[in-house]
Amino acid sequence: MLSLVLFLCGWVLGAVDQLTDPSGAELSVHFLAIGDWGSTVAKAGGDSSCCSQYHTPKSDANYTRDRYAQANIAMLMGQSAKLHTPQAVLAHGDSFYWNGVGPDVVNTSYRFEHTFEAIYNHPDLVNVPWLNVMGNHDYGGSGFICGEEPCVSPRAIRRGLQLKFQAQHTYKSPASDRWHLDHWFKSTFRQGNVSVDVLSVDTNGHADVHGATHICCQCYGYLSLHPQKSPSLCANPVPGEALCAGGDVALYMACIDELVGYANASLAFVETEAKQARQVDWKIVNSHFAPHYHMDPQWQSQWLEALRTAHLLVHGHTHGANHVKMRGCDGSHHPVHFVENGAGGGIIAEAGHATAPAGMDLLWVAPQTPYGFFELAMSKTWLRLQFVTFDSQWNFGSPSEEGQVVGGRSVLYCMWIPHTGLGPAHHELPC
Repeated sequence: MLSLVLFLCGWVLGAVDQLTDPSGAELSVHFLAIGDWGSTVAKAGGDSSCCSQYHTPKSDANYTRDRYAQANIAMLMGQSAKLHTPQAVLAHGDSFYWNGVGPDVVNTSYRFEHTFEAIYNHPDLVNVPWLNVMGNHDYGGSGFICGEEPCVSPRAIRRGLQLKFQAQHTYKSPASDRWHLDHWFKSTFRQGNVSVDVLSVDTNGHADVHGATHICCQCYGYLSLHPQKSPSLCANPVPGEALCAGGDVALYMACIDELVGYANASLAFVETEAKQARQVDWKIVNSHFAPHYHMDPQWQSQWLEALRTAHLLVHGHTHGANHVKMRGCDGSHHPVHFVENGAGGGIIAEAGHATAPAGMDLLWVAPQTPYGFFELAMSKTWLRLQFVTFDSQWNFGSPSEEGQVVGGRSVLYCMWIPHTGLGPAHHELPC
């Protein structure tokens, strides 16, 4: 029996047994992965996350498709869970559009009940653990962090961020306490002869695409105090100006420092894990933001280096789906895959990134703008990655949820990813 220990670009690949035919792989560990899934309670008007960008008549199928996307995706997740019981759901944040939950206890309980517990209630899904991370909209997005009014001091804005986090961190689900969230944490799963670590991290402070700047400027909150100003200014708010923390740079920087602290600690956590001797077969990172699409070069390079011993990073934020792979420094393919997964139904689905940054290969991008989620299934030597969306039996022609025709799941994309220990000569294979 062949045992491999390979060195590539200065790092050690784990030892595994000989290559097996993926079609016969014994898939022991199963995850579902979903991003940007927590729609607003309101489904009408300009404040709705599901439908505000669409002004189509109720007779248009897009109206129902968007309006009930979160609930319908939850049905599909239940169908997937019935086929293969998942060990966990990896959730990539933006769980509560637009501005997160808390600190009000009533608001927090109401949102969890109506946009989490009552939605993801399929019998085969209801007791599955959810591994969650904070997204930019969980911290406030672009609204006031301290509630209905502006934060009055640097201390208050730091406290506001902490309370947004605590509202989700301390939540206890009545369904087997299935909700789990922290700034950074490791979850280990062992099933059959397969073992997996999931590292969940808070990357908001290192993101420059609707990340810390947008959270801390709170532009849409301040826009309500300056109705004469154009909402277009919130696309790129500028510190020191009225629509960014009211022009209070000290307030803005206190917020930035708090978020950067969380992200720095998350990065250090992943770096520490990278230095540890491999204890499991697979290592997966769960994040809201992706280094290669959402971070500036400084943070991007540090994160990509820290991820060298991981096999897969799954992220949201962009409301589409794609799959890219990073090349190695010697010209071979680096065995770290990145999965964009932000079309979970909490907000309008968009096109995924159709290009890969330098040094990466684009393996797939979802055609058009489908809602959906990924299924991950692992054997000792192969990981099967599948994007699931609505099949052709669904009919969204009715303006009511009750009137739509419920169908099944369609696998829009499927790829086998080989374990790193098989060596750089082995590549992914279509299912």
